[in-house]
Amino acid sequence: MVRRLISKIFTRDAGGFETRPYGTSNRKGEKGIALLLVLSSLMLLSALVIEFAYDANVTYNISMNERDRLEAYYLARSAINFSKIIIKYNKEAQQMASEASKKLGKPINFQPLYKMIPVNSGILRTMMQGGTPEGVLPGGEGAEVEKADKLEAAQKTISTLDSKSAESFLSFEGDFDAQVESQDGKLSLNSFFTLSTGQPEYDRLKNILIFLMMQKPFEGLLKDRIKDSQEMATKIADFIDKNDSVNELGGGERGPEGGVYTGTKQKPKNAKALTMEELMLIPGMTDDLLSELKKHVTVYKNTDKINPCLASEELLRAMIVAFTQKRDDVEPLRIDNEDRLKQAVEKIMEKCPDVQAMGQALNEALGITTSGSGTSSTGTTTQPATTQPAGGSAGSTNFSSWITADEKIFQIDSTGTVGNAEVKVVNVINAGSSNPDQWKDIYWRVE
Repeated sequence: MVRRLISKIFTRDAGGFETRPYGTSNRKGEKGIALLLVLSSLMLLSALVIEFAYDANVTYNISMNERDRLEAYYLARSAINFSKIIIKYNKEAQQMASEASKKLGKPINFQPLYKMIPVNSGILRTMMQGGTPEGVLPGGEGAEVEKADKLEAAQKTISTLDSKSAESFLSFEGDFDAQVESQDGKLSLNSFFTLSTGQPEYDRLKNILIFLMMQKPFEGLLKDRIKDSQEMATKIADFIDKNDSVNELGGGERGPEGGVYTGTKQKPKNAKALTMEELMLIPGMTDDLLSELKKHVTVYKNTDKINPCLASEELLRAMIVAFTQKRDDVEPLRIDNEDRLKQAVEKIMEKCPDVQAMGQALNEALGITTSGSGTSSTGTTTQPATTQPAGGSAGSTNFSSWITADEKIFQIDSTGTVGNAEVKVVNVINAGSSNPDQWKDIYWRVE
């Protein structure tokens, strides 16, 4: 009884209202609110933890990707350095071949080492193990046989190296690959800037460019094979040359260059191009056309002379056709004269790399018996105007003055791959010096 009485006194105030000790709720719903507050706090903390974990994971992945990209970049640079070593040995091999040719009294032509030895870590690893790279199987045809022969020659070369050192060198994570291409066998577009529009050499280069774009690889890239080839060659030359006039073959002019760019935001550069991609500023230039032009022309050398031993067959054919124009000692060739052009190309290539011998070989193939203009041994035939560029000059009557045996400007396209990271590096070098430490970078780009 006493305990009940005390309990009633404690829980009721003077007004008869029920009271509870401090900290207790007088409503049943307040228990639910407290639970919600706790759950909300837990959810907030969980979200913060998840966000922190996500950020940490993203940062980690970014760091790993950056690490892989950095490793891929240095693998690409390793491929470039490896390519430079091959270029160095190629120069030494050329020197030995030159000395041997003098003793034998005839030119010695051989495949460049940078075309024979693949700069590819995957292929090199396979070769070191004595296997055949995947996709290169015996019994193939055409290009596959040639590719297999090159790889076999490369394998023999690599077999002479210290296998243990080579395996140690190739024990890295990831892969590299590089393609080496000489620029000396291409037509120099920047020569349009260094030459005056009145010089025969200016017209000679433009004629070569016209006849180049009139051939099969350019079919479908230009609507009118003859007219558009002439127009595009003129646009390319005018884009780079110094003056601001549209220059015709033979030194004529027809209005300002700006008229060609009417309705566009572009304008002619009238300066040397730094990259081939700048040609996309020329009206009418397309990605496909530029991609094909890159195989035959360059902006990384200044000389207007071309090494025919390294030139594409299409460019060499264009040079031969341009050589026969505006001459009275040989019938001007058409670009579609397959038999005579094939014979002329073969005669020239047989004499590589002797410049004078190549010039004489072309004269013999064309039936030219004099060094200059004069009586033709084959007669003179006037070609329809629709098949030849209007106007122009043949320039020098000696083909050997058009060509060179130089092989010093190289473009190296390298790729490094680690995991999902891939880095491409384009490096153009001038390897004219016998000392690789003195080789100069002409162009460098990281993609």
